[in-house]
Amino acid sequence: IVVSIIVNFFLNSSILGYALNILALIVFIGITAYDFQEIKNQPIDSEENYNKKALVDSLKIYLDFLNIFVLLLRLFGGREK
Repeated sequence: IVVSIIVNFFLNSSILGYALNILALIVFIGITAYDFQEIKNQPIDSEENYNKKALVDSLKIYLDFLNIFVLLLRLFGGREK
């Protein structure tokens, strides 16, 4: 995806950019689903370990949703000139 975005930067193709945004959105939705399943299946060891895992896991989910939000803005946020 990264290489395609760099190529699209030089080609400046709107259709390719649209397709890459859709592909990236699908990838990040999959990553979010994987992270949720990983969190759900984690065993709880101790209170201190639980608090550390909760902080890291919440940050991962937050960043996943942030990336999805940015990609949705790129898809549906039309620029008026």
